[in-house]
Amino acid sequence: MASVTEKWWGGETMFVTSVPTVQPPQIENRRIHSRRRLERLTYVDLGVCNGGILVDTSEGGVRLQGVQYLRENQLVCVKFELPGMRDFIEGTGQIVWVDKSGKGGGLQFADVAVRTQHLIKQWLNSARPVSQSVHIVNGRAL
Repeated sequence: MASVTEKWWGGETMFVTSVPTVQPPQIENRRIHSRRRLERLTYVDLGVCNGGILVDTSEGGVRLQGVQYLRENQLVCVKFELPGMRDFIEGTGQIVWVDKSGKGGGLQFADVAVRTQHLIKQWLNSARPVSQSVHIVNGRAL
């Protein structure tokens, strides 16, 4: 509720209106694991008749952009190869959210072998700052 206060200033009446400030709602970060964005195009197989591109990954799941529509709570078989790794990441995941397009969303790993979990963690821990991974040859970044 706004309030109006009358003040006197040099013989003139001045009105000051104070309006309570409204704080925007706080968005809760529900992520348990930090995420790493993929710097190059990485294909993900989502089972029969669907695939897509990985956007980022964490120990708990991935964000992806699918070719076909995704459904929240949908269980999918997932298979992809992280850049620089020789082994495929395979398992089952659950689509936990879908974006406005219906084709992008977040997948939480539901059934992934312990060895696969270690591979993901190894890849995440191998991250180096971009400035260290850029090589300059003849004035060009490689």
